Amino acid sequence: MKQILLLLSLPLLSFFSLTAQITQQEADQIIIERLCNETGDFTIYAKEDVQTNFEIATSTGETIELAYPCWVYYADFNEETNGKYLIVKVSNGNLLEVNTKNDEGPEGVEEWRIIGEDIYPIDILFEEYSLEGTSCQWININTDMNCDSSHLIIINSHEELENYINCTEGAYPDIDFSTHTLLLTHGVECLLVVPTYTRLQQLSKQDYVINVYLGFEEISNITEWQVALIINKITDDTHIELNVLEGWCDCKDELFYYYQNEKLFIDSVFRNNYLFIGFDKQVPGEEIANDIAQTELFKPVDINKIIHGSNIEEYNYVLVNTINKKTCSQLKEIISLLENIPYIAFVSLTFTWEFWFGGEYADMMFYTDLFYVKVIDVNDLSDLYEVAQETNTQIIRQNEYTPTSFTLSADKNSLDNSLKMSQYFYETGKFVWAEPCFGFAQDY
Repeated sequence: MKQILLLLSLPLLSFFSLTAQITQQEADQIIIERLCNETGDFTIYAKEDVQTNFEIATSTGETIELAYPCWVYYADFNEETNGKYLIVKVSNGNLLEVNTKNDEGPEGVEEWRIIGEDIYPIDILFEEYSLEGTSCQWININTDMNCDSSHLIIINSHEELENYINCTEGAYPDIDFSTHTLLLTHGVECLLVVPTYTRLQQLSKQDYVINVYLGFEEISNITEWQVALIINKITDDTHIELNVLEGWCDCKDELFYYYQNEKLFIDSVFRNNYLFIGFDKQVPGEEIANDIAQTELFKPVDINKIIHGSNIEEYNYVLVNTINKKTCSQLKEIISLLENIPYIAFVSLTFTWEFWFGGEYADMMFYTDLFYVKVIDVNDLSDLYEVAQETNTQIIRQNEYTPTSFTLSADKNSLDNSLKMSQYFYETGKFVWAEPCFGFAQDY
């Protein structure tokens, strides 16, 4: 007899739930993301077309009727007697799950489309496990103290965890090992390092890789590091590879622009110690130098190196050098802090980029407030005005020699910075291309 164990409607807070109509490809992705952490061997079947008034029939004649257009899926856990129906609502991407037992699956399921066979690699969400603020510390790790060494310990019970943790007062932060596994990565470096970010990917049903990125300082100092991650419970036959890499850029997925219909990533040249600031021309250099100093985050600003904007530019500019190296996320937090200063219009990340122009050498690149958009039809600018209004970006001018090209500006009051806005405009599909305006300068 088939038993209906769970009937649950899950609103998905993702891109897909914001679109007007969910496509089959988007629905597939919703299902894959939902099931990517399921353990064991299973197959995902999909009905080919949108279903209306779909009925889930049980072996005893019971039915569940869905009176709305939906994409229908069935997950067959091959070595078990249970299955899972998954229904994605076409109108908003909401997900309905029906877990079953003693289920042979829907009639004719073998003729449904199979999805998920080529979904890997998948980025896996995790929760970082920290001992900060407790009386606890890690023990019995890094016992060899060899430089450039790294190790992974997989912990599946409190008994195992107690071999690696010691607390002088109170208990260690709790973990529910019935549903979770703790991955403890650790190592030793001969330079001063700080873990900057971590990425966990699933390569197959049983294979994972952890990439731990360390920010290196050119200071000789033996440093022990640890990064602990809580993930959904894994099986004993799971294989996890640990890679330790150098890197400060923990927001690499957003550092790109489109050029000739391709994504060009610039995360590999991210600079971890500079920001580029655009500010009101009426503000004296001494004032911005003083306000920057009050943050206690930057080296002194030399007002003689302020870049004065041309007559057609709205701002003056200055490069500021952080006292300590920062990750991309840390710099973004500092950007938010600086943009609270009323006369600062925008703040940008910077990148290493050697460049010669007109006999002048530059080794630093940054995006300004400007970006460029080419419209499809110069006689119909409705999309340009609509998206500009939607994003609170300003149309600055039309190109005199290429009338289909326009210059726009994104400041701190826009939806996002000019790099992100160039991505946004292009991804609407309403324009031929959209590209950021990069500036160049010499490190000082």
